[in-house]
Amino acid sequence: MARKWAVHNQITGLQEELDSFEAIKARRLEIIEESRLFDITVLVQNEDGSWTQTLADTNGDPIIPTTE
Repeated sequence: MARKWAVHNQITGLQEELDSFEAIKARRLEIIEESRLFDITVLVQNEDGSWTQTLADTNGDPIIPTTE
C-alpha cells in the first residue's frame, strides 16, 4: 500500500505532499521557520506609558527596527 504525508503551508496556502514521514516532519519545521506567523514578539513599555511591539531575538530580547 502506497502512502504520502502532507502538511499545510500557511505561507503559500497550499498542501505539500512528500513520500516519507521523516521528510514531511522536516518540511513542517522549515515552514515554521520561514513563516512569521509563529514568531515571538516582545511588548516593551515606553516612557510615556505606550507600548512598542517588536520581534524577539533568540534570547527573548527585542529587535527594534531602526529607521535609518
